[in-house]
Amino acid sequence: MNPKISVAIITKNEAHNISRAIKSCTQFDEVVIIDSESSDNTTTIAESMGARCVIQPWPGFGEQKQTATELCSNDWVLSLDADEELTPALVERIKSLNLSDDAEAFSFKRVSFFLGKPVRFSGWQHDYVVRLFNRNRAHFSPRLVHEQIIGYKKLTKLTGSSLRHYSYQSVADVEKKVDLYSELGAKELLKIRKTNFSPWVIFMKSIFAFIRTLFIRLGIFDGLTGFKIALMNTRVTFLKYQKFNQLLKEEKNS
Repeated sequence: MNPKISVAIITKNEAHNISRAIKSCTQFDEVVIIDSESSDNTTTIAESMGARCVIQPWPGFGEQKQTATELCSNDWVLSLDADEELTPALVERIKSLNLSDDAEAFSFKRVSFFLGKPVRFSGWQHDYVVRLFNRNRAHFSPRLVHEQIIGYKKLTKLTGSSLRHYSYQSVADVEKKVDLYSELGAKELLKIRKTNFSPWVIFMKSIFAFIRTLFIRLGIFDGLTGFKIALMNTRVTFLKYQKFNQLLKEEKNS
């Protein structure tokens, strides 16, 4: 008999997403949610669906996800974002896995949607994310953003079933995440760099982000959706380096 699996989710104002995420993983042993002081009814919805909720101030993605992992009752943890959904086929695939090796982790194919449209290219076409692991051997890196699960010795890629990702559901959602990811990216950069970027370098990095998304990563085949994603990536890049320069200036002045 396979060991039980806990599902760990971090949230902040995810009332529009959380019921879908929890509903997709009800066949697992428990759902643990770490909420970053939501101002909506995220936790009310989650608790009504049987999830265990803990409220904690936001320390960054890596630390928050690690806290959720540590609060789980079981050693095998499935990390899920609030805007994600396990398909029934993926649930059955996970339940059939041999979980005898605690050094093994599993990655899932993720199919993402942008403003309601499925994204086939734009750099998202090979999106496999590590989500199932044993917390005795693996853990989250402490990065503010672009955190990773590390420490496992073997990675198995699950094919034939997918995880659905509804990350950018409205224009307001895009704006919110452009601001968040650029800010967190700037703070991460500040940890390793102490010289600013010239306006010309920022401009060129931003243009390259557009070209990389639309042409190198084949976003052009996503049509208008790919163009919008390229513009979003351009803005994130531009704002990240602008915010970095401002943070560096404030650090030097202090």
